[in-house]
Amino acid sequence: MSFLHLVAFAAVVLGFCFVVLSLACGLYYLAELVEEYTVYTRKIIKAMTATVVGIHVLLWIVDRLPFLLLAFSILCHGVYTMNLKTFPFISLTSVPFIASCGMLCIFKRHH
Repeated sequence: MSFLHLVAFAAVVLGFCFVVLSLACGLYYLAELVEEYTVYTRKIIKAMTATVVGIHVLLWIVDRLPFLLLAFSILCHGVYTMNLKTFPFISLTSVPFIASCGMLCIFKRHH
C-alpha cells in the first residue's frame, strides 16, 4: 500500500465525516423549524399524506397494483394522520399511536 492510497483513504474517511456532520446539522435545523412552526408543519404533513394517498390510488388505477396492499397502506396513512390532532404532542398511550405501532408491526410481518 502506497502513501497515495493512505491519503486517499484518509480523504474518504474525512469526507464521510463531513457528510454525516452536515446531515446532522440539517436534521437539527429541520427539528428547530418544526418546533417553531407547528401549525405550518401539520399542514405540510397533511398535504404530503394526501399526496401519498393520491399516488396510491393512481397506482391502483393505472398500474393495477394489488388493491388490498394499497388499501392497507391508505388505512395506515389514515391512522397516522389521526396522530396529528395533538401534534406536536403525541401520547404514547393514545389509541391512534398504539394503532399506528400495531399497523407497522402488521406491515413488517407481511413484508
